[in-house]
Amino acid sequence: MTVGPIVYTIVAEIGATRLRTQTVVLGRSAYYAANLIGGVIEPYLINPTAANLKGKTAFFWGGASFLTLVWAYFRLPETKDRTFEELDVLFEKRVSARKFARTVVNAEVIEEVEKVH
Repeated sequence: MTVGPIVYTIVAEIGATRLRTQTVVLGRSAYYAANLIGGVIEPYLINPTAANLKGKTAFFWGGASFLTLVWAYFRLPETKDRTFEELDVLFEKRVSARKFARTVVNAEVIEEVEKVH
């Protein structure tokens, strides 16, 4: 019921076919590292003898969420209705993440990429 499981979906869908396992490992490791850092920082933020931010801690986490939202808007491509072959072609052609949804990938390009690999 939280956003944590989204990591499984994103890394399984977005990673290049040849690098899928490494992408999943990297994504999960980053998720665990972020949880560890957040678990260490939060007690200091709300502790009366440390930062004593009380409810203002939400501004810290809101800022972190906003930065993540900005990153996702510019760097996280839209994969709806795309096959893994099409995604591989788009990544290989270095198409901007903002243009993934509008870029047309034809069958000849996919066949050409499959012959190369």
